[in-house]
Amino acid sequence: PVTIPEGSLAEDPTGAVDPGLADPFADDPGGDTVRRLAGALSGAGTLRSLVDTSDPTSADAATHLDPLVGDALRAISETGRRAGGDGLTFETGTGAAARDRGATRLARLGETVTASLARVDLLTPGSVFTMASPNSPLMLVTRNALPFPVRVDVTVTAPEDITVDPVGLIQIPAAGSRTLQVPTQSDSEGGVRHTVVFALHGPDGTRLSDPVELSVQSGGYPVAQGFAIAAAALALVLGGRRYLRYRRGILDPADEGHRP
Repeated sequence: PVTIPEGSLAEDPTGAVDPGLADPFADDPGGDTVRRLAGALSGAGTLRSLVDTSDPTSADAATHLDPLVGDALRAISETGRRAGGDGLTFETGTGAAARDRGATRLARLGETVTASLARVDLLTPGSVFTMASPNSPLMLVTRNALPFPVRVDVTVTAPEDITVDPVGLIQIPAAGSRTLQVPTQSDSEGGVRHTVVFALHGPDGTRLSDPVELSVQSGGYPVAQGFAIAAAALALVLGGRRYLRYRRGILDPADEGHRP
């Protein structure tokens, strides 16, 4: 008879497999489970670092984040991985079912964490921004679809002939957005197009969304100045015309019902 040590499952000759083991048939035993678990816990840690604890409305953040860590711990606990297992082979029986449930739980946890992180992102208002003056600010929007306020770090990368002030750490309200006006100074000739790249990171350095590229057209300010001068001239002409009509005692349609 085969002697099986108490509290363990035989590997041979019965073929029994312990469902509590981590991926025993993988080339890297435990590797897949460990990687999925590490990714989920790292993402959960990033979510915790995002919470703006200075905001009183952040008190409910724990009710959304604590279950993520709880799911991870249950998925890797011996009780959770062996629940319903009967020591049958990995390919068949309730031992396999227990392992499948653990793998499914970890996969679902990873998807939840990834989706949660994607709910904090950057938006740009349009594809090309034409600077009306050499120091026109750039506009972008940060959005937070999470049910608690967050802190995020906005980084800027710009070419040498355009200076964009650093943004740094900002707060975004729960289920809200924040519009940023980033001070910018252009030293290039008119008509030159630049690419300014904004990126969003968590306080722990984790990238939260794909970088946003904003095309900036410099040299638009002479055109804007021309429009401003033309508008001022038109206002001066119309004002002078109305004054002369008033001096001559001619009613302006706008003054109907009033006598000079």
